[in-house]
Formats: sequence, C-alpha cells, structure tokens
Amino acid sequence: MPSCLGCGCDRVIRLRGVSYTYPEGELPALRDVGLDVAEGEICAIVGANGAGKSTLAQVLAGFCPHFEGGELDGEVHVAGLDIASSRMEDIVPRVGLVLQNPFNQISGARFTVREEVAFGLENLGVPEREMGARVDEMLETLRIDHLASRSPYELSGGQQQLVALAAILVMRPRVVVLDEPTSQLDPAGTDLVFTALRALRDTDLTTVLIEHKLEQLEQYADSVVVLADGVVRAKGRPREVLAHDELEAWGVGGTRFSRAARELRTRGWWRPDVEIPVSLGDAVDAVRRLTGAAAVRPAAVEVGEPAAGEVRLDWPVTDDGGSADLEVTGLRFRYPSGVTALDGVDLTVAPGERVAVIGENGAGKTTLVKHLNGIFRPSDGQVLVGGWDTREHSVAQLAQRVAYLFQNPAEQLFARTVRREVEFGPRNLGYAQERVAELTDAALRALSLTRFADDHPYQLTQTEQKRVALACVLAMNTPVVILDEPTTGQDYRTMQTLRAVVGMLAKAGRTVIAVTHDMDFAAENFDRIVTMARGRVLADTPVADAFLDDAVLREAAVHPPQLTRLGRELGWVRPVLTVSDLVERVGAVADI
Repeated sequence: MPSCLGCGCDRVIRLRGVSYTYPEGELPALRDVGLDVAEGEICAIVGANGAGKSTLAQVLAGFCPHFEGGELDGEVHVAGLDIASSRMEDIVPRVGLVLQNPFNQISGARFTVREEVAFGLENLGVPEREMGARVDEMLETLRIDHLASRSPYELSGGQQQLVALAAILVMRPRVVVLDEPTSQLDPAGTDLVFTALRALRDTDLTTVLIEHKLEQLEQYADSVVVLADGVVRAKGRPREVLAHDELEAWGVGGTRFSRAARELRTRGWWRPDVEIPVSLGDAVDAVRRLTGAAAVRPAAVEVGEPAAGEVRLDWPVTDDGGSADLEVTGLRFRYPSGVTALDGVDLTVAPGERVAVIGENGAGKTTLVKHLNGIFRPSDGQVLVGGWDTREHSVAQLAQRVAYLFQNPAEQLFARTVRREVEFGPRNLGYAQERVAELTDAALRALSLTRFADDHPYQLTQTEQKRVALACVLAMNTPVVILDEPTTGQDYRTMQTLRAVVGMLAKAGRTVIAVTHDMDFAAENFDRIVTMARGRVLADTPVADAFLDDAVLREAAVHPPQLTRLGRELGWVRPVLTVSDLVERVGAVADI
C-alpha cells in the first residue's frame, strides 16, 4: 500500500498552508494545515470536539467554501482538482462526503433503501443495468440487503448510517471523506465498515476518516493526524501517534489500554523499558512483562469509581424530583408497515438503578425506551411508570416522571436560544421561576454551555447540540432519565462529563437508562446490562456478568469492553471493567 509519510510518492490529497474562516467566524477554524495522503491510504483525523475535524472534511469535499462561503487560504488539491477553483459538479464525482448525521444525508426523494442508494448513480447518468448491479453489490458488502425494501426513515440510526455510507461508496469516488461514519453503529457494524474500507483499498480508494474509536484506528488506519484548535499537532503511524503523551491534553484521551498504562506510570508501577500499549496485543505483552508469572489478584468489581481526570459536578438536586419504578410486561410493538420491533419484552427497573441497554442496530433498543415516556404505545402488553399505565397518560403527563435524550438532537431542539431551550422543560413542568433559573444555570454549567446561552441551537455543531439536548434533560429534574446513544460523536472530555452526569444522577437517587453501543461506557458507568436482539431481551444481568456469555454477545453483535478482553487474554477469572480496576490488579503484583 503506497504511503505519503515521507517517501515522496504521489499524493491524492495535498494541503499546504490551509486556513479557513467561516463567514461569521471571528477566528479561523483551520490554521496553516498541511496534509499529504497517498492513493489507497486510510488517513484518520482525531481531535476534540471543535478541533476543526468536520471543517477539514468539508474543505476536502469542497463544501467549504463553495456552499458555506467564508475565506479559504492556502492550497487544497484533491483527486487532481484544485478545490478552491473547481466547480462542485466536477468535485462530487471524485470526492464523496458522508456527513456526521446520516438523517441529514437521506435525500427524502426516494421511498426505499435500494432507491436511496441508487439515487446518486441516477444523477451521474449510470446505465440502469450497471446501476442495479452496483447497488446490489454495495448492499451486500455492508450487509443491509435485507433492508432494501424498507423506508430509510423506518430504520435505526445505525442502519441509516450504513445506508448513507452505501449511497456514497456506490458512486465509486476516488476519495471518500467520512465524518464519524461508525458513531451510531454496534461493534459488529463498526468492524464491518472498517473491513469494507480496507477491502476497497484494492480499488485505490483513498479514505479520510474522522473517528473517535481509537482502537479500530490502530488496527485499520495507515496514518493518524491529531487536530487541536484548528492546528495539526501530530501526524504519523497509528501506534506512534496514539501512544503520544499529549493526547489527553489535546482532548483525545487514548485507548483504555494506554490510559491504564499512563495511570500505572503515574503511580510508579510502570517500567521505562515497557512501551505504552495502544492495542490489545500490545497491552497483553506489557502486562505480562510487568507482572511476570505472578497471579493477579481479583479486585472488587465496582462501577462509577473515580478515574484520572474525572469531572465532578455540583448539581442542585433536591427531593422535588421524586422517584418512579418501571415495569414492562409482555411488550410487543409493530410499526404501521407491519415490521415487528418488540416481541414480548419483560423488564422491571427499580428507582435509582443504572441500566444500560445494548445490542445490534435494529434490535429494538430505542423502540423499547420510547415506550417509557409514551412516544410509542404498546401493540400488546403493558408499560407502567410509577404505577401509571402509559396508554392512559399523555406524553406531557409522562414527562413529569421521564426525561428523554433523543438519539438525534435535532428532533428535540426548537427554541431561539440555548437558554430558552433548557428552560422549556422545567417551566412546563410547573417549577417556580427561581427554581427554573437554578436548574437551567446548573445544566448549562454542567455541560460547559454557559458561553452558548444566547446562541441559536442550530448555530452549534451537532456534538454541541447533543450537549444542549442533554442539558434540557437534566434541567427537567425527573425521577427517570433516558439517554439514547449519549456518547455519539463525543470526545474524551465530554465523555468524562457524561460519566460525571450519570454518577451525579445516581447519587441523587435518579433512575438512569442508557441505550448505547459503547461497551466501555456501559461497563464503567452502569450496574446492570440488558442485552437485546431481534426485539427480545437475551440477557439481563449485573454488569460483572454481562460479558461472560459469548453466545449472547455474538447474537447481539456486541464485543466485550477493551479491558474485559484484556483480562480474558490474560486468563483472569473475574472481568476487568474499568481503568481503576486494571490499575489496582496490576499494581498489586507489578515487578518494578
């Protein structure tokens, strides 16, 4: 595979001195960026939210400045085109862009997945017979051929993400720019996308990939670039860049393996001759070298324990939030199209529990939790929230007991300013104005949104909008909080804040239910895991037992968390769930 990392070969992407400022921007979003990417290379871009990653993606695809306007300086050459002086009709066939939010990329002009994937080819004038063959091949490659006759709007967020990716890849551009293409995918779906991208290198497809899933980047990417404040801070081979000591300062954090190693080093339990590991294999070798033949004692399994750099929140929670238990019995749900999404679900959640719901895309996870606040009504069965039958109460009434963070923040943001958005919930629940102000200010502070208080929510990035939506949920101060994919698109620092939010709510006695594809987040922050597949609950276990049954994990298309896999490889009986757990186990017997 050709590489541009210092070998002087031809570049498909060449940037020199690139700076870009949005039309209303006071400062450049990108500053003096240089980048070389060879034909067939997979180049990953990592960085904190707001670092300039999505802006760089849109510059490469010509959206900045051709659609956004603004000021672009420097040289941008992609697929043989000078982007600044080329027309979009010349750029589009050569450079494909998959947006961060797949919902925004669905055309709305086609009724089925198959038609949606073919839409770009129709616009390029591809002959019908060739079009059909290419669409069939791409649907099979991404394993969404079973969805071909479904409406794109009936799909889960992860399934929509695969459709959006298929619609771009089927056009066979020379360069594809992917803005967090796996953020809503289950672990198996994530592996599928990366495997497909590696296979497409044989066709000389060049890929620029924005991604927060660092373990996969070490395995699949050829190069990694770190952006911070619009500036390139590091670039090179994945293992070199992802082991960099400044990753946390740049808002990237690192894999759980490297973070555990740095914590061991901080405590004096790491040897200078052992490299900081990035991958599972490196971590296994490092721990064996540190511990020798000693048996590592099992540490007490806990969740929500403090970690290095943990954020702690000051939250004005009082008893006015109340409590409510949840009881789901024989729940079945069918969409108007006839698709059965839930098939006999039973679930009981006591006040104050922290429950993560995991499983493959399309398993019924979101459909299940949307029954808890009345958005969906059972086709059969019953849902009780604090004794209220959801079929007998409106969504507005159920909002007194259940606050819901949508997977797509655009579905719940409508006010003219961020402050008005956050105020809306507690005001409509009848809180006194003084309490409304207190809850609103606290939620804005907790999510680092105070500086955006007077901005329109739709002027913010999607990840910032997600934080606004979460602030709205917190300000409602309900006994039950549902978080639907809260980690989507979030960087290391925001993940630390999310961890603190879950811990804060639990400390206040609130019930927290999260739908998530992030197994590390689930293992570190929840004490119970519900695993789903095909509209059914496969397992409902304490977190310590949730990743022991390989048959259940395979059926649900999920993988154990990073550190749990490490413990397995080392032959440890009890699972490792957190960085603190691993540090204590290794530190007890480390041969320093």
